[in-house]
Amino acid sequence: TNIYAGRLQYNLDRTLNRESWLGATYLRENQGNRSFELYGADAQISFGEDAQLIAEFAHSASDFDLSGPISGSAYRLELEGSATDWLAGRIYFSHTDAGFTNAATTSFVPGQTRYGAELIATLSETTTIRARYDHEDNVGTAPRPLLTLSELLETGVVATPGSRVDNSLDTFSLGIVQQLGNSNLEFDWIHRERVDRISPSGLSGSSDQL
Repeated sequence: TNIYAGRLQYNLDRTLNRESWLGATYLRENQGNRSFELYGADAQISFGEDAQLIAEFAHSASDFDLSGPISGSAYRLELEGSATDWLAGRIYFSHTDAGFTNAATTSFVPGQTRYGAELIATLSETTTIRARYDHEDNVGTAPRPLLTLSELLETGVVATPGSRVDNSLDTFSLGIVQQLGNSNLEFDWIHRERVDRISPSGLSGSSDQL
């Protein structure tokens, strides 16, 4: 096995709690009839101590004797910070191709696009309200579940393809955290809407949780 890897990072600011950098990473592994390559770039930009932006991109390519050439990309953007002394939030967006993998193994993980936002409002020293919205789309081939010991011993660490997936999930949540002395009382309402485009009648639906 031959492995070549490297990491290059340029630090824009090393100040504690406001670190900023630009970076790049590369890895290549060759096992004869199994090869794997992964490269990517990432950045973290801090806006003072209260806000930061994270950006990441990666591309993987593998060629295994059992699966043949597989490649894909993934990226993520996330902005987190405080707008005022009492209001903080986070917004994010990520996408992963169905062929992307971050380990030297065959991947059948479905591709996913996900985005959402989260807000936290501090009404007083003892009362906090939080709200969140999350949306995800899943497309690709899911791994086959391994339900018995014989299946696990037969396949080992190599994932085997299962069934195709094509679905969406929306999640809404609203909650409150109340401090009572040395204890916390937390109450959340969570609503989920699931749409399955392969089996709409059987797997689509909504649910609520308190």
